[in-house]
Amino acid sequence: MQKCTNFNPAVAGFFMRIIFCFGMVFCSLTFGAQSLLHRWEGTYVGTLEVYSQDPSPRAQVPVLLCIKNLQKDSVWQYLMAYGKPDEPGYMEKNYQIIFANKRYVLDEGDGILIPMTHFGNCLIDFYTLGHNDEKTYMQSSLCEVDNASLSFNLAGGPLTPMTKKEITEENSEAMTLETYPFTFYQSVFLQKQP
Repeated sequence: MQKCTNFNPAVAGFFMRIIFCFGMVFCSLTFGAQSLLHRWEGTYVGTLEVYSQDPSPRAQVPVLLCIKNLQKDSVWQYLMAYGKPDEPGYMEKNYQIIFANKRYVLDEGDGILIPMTHFGNCLIDFYTLGHNDEKTYMQSSLCEVDNASLSFNLAGGPLTPMTKKEITEENSEAMTLETYPFTFYQSVFLQKQP
C-alpha cells in the first residue's frame, strides 16, 4: 500500500477553504438572482423628475410601479405608469422581466428584448435607438435602496462624439478617447405601498 508522504494539513485546509468560498459565491449568485425580484414585488409610487440640459427639473410626473410574479422564479410583470389615468399624457409601459439561464431580460413585447445586468442590488441596461448615424444611447438602472424603496434612473444622449482624442501611453497601443453628451436624465425615488 502506498503512503501519502507529502500530505500537508495546512495546504489541504487552504484548498478546502477555497472550495468552500467558491461554493458560497456560486450559491449566493444563484440565490441572489432569484430572490432579487421576489424582494421587489409590490406597488411603488414616486415623482419622476425629468431633466434636459439644465440642473433643475423641467417636469415632475407622478409614477406608479408594479412588480408582480407571473411565473414562479422566471417571469415578473413590470408595469410603470406615468401621470394620472384621468389626465392628458397618461402612459403605461406594461412589460415583463424574464429570468432564465442566470440572466435577466426586459421583454417590451413585439420581439423587443433588452438584456439587463444584475450588479449588486441593481438591474442595469444599455442600448441605442435610431437609424443610420442618428442614434441615441440610453442607460437605465433600477436599484434597491432599502426594504421599502427603489430608485429608477434613465439617462442618454446622441451617439455622436463631442470630442475625440488619440491617447498613447508608454509601452501600449494607441487608443481613442471619445466623449458623449448627456442630453436627458430622469430620476424617481419609489416608495413601496402597504
